[in-house]
Amino acid sequence: MGKVIGRFDPTPSRTLEECERHYTQVHVHMAQDLLRPMSSLRSYHTNRAVAQADVNGGWRQRPRAWRFVVLRFAPGETLAFTAEQSEMVAQDHVNCLYRLRSCEVEETVLLDRLDGQLTLSKFMIEADRDPSLDRDEAW
Repeated sequence: MGKVIGRFDPTPSRTLEECERHYTQVHVHMAQDLLRPMSSLRSYHTNRAVAQADVNGGWRQRPRAWRFVVLRFAPGETLAFTAEQSEMVAQDHVNCLYRLRSCEVEETVLLDRLDGQLTLSKFMIEADRDPSLDRDEAW
């Protein structure tokens, strides 16, 4: 199964509250309407970052990211918007999204203990790898 994770910040041209309102009340509904007919799409999940690990071992630091989106596709499939749909999504992004980054990932489930659970806590580990650090150098 194919999987894509997107990460984005709120647009700096609007307040966080304005971005949050537009994203949850307009953008997500538009995305659902566009994605629902796609038989290749298996799931679409949006996630808001609420805390980040801090130097004291707690979760009080303001997150660097604002939101993440996770899309899962049937094997060999990808997002298939028409040109018009792509333009509509791009036009809407300026209302709430900034610094949109996405990457394809390979998912491996080593242990699944979710069977029968009604709630779930999610954790995302984000590593921004700097290619200039891929050298064997003494510090």
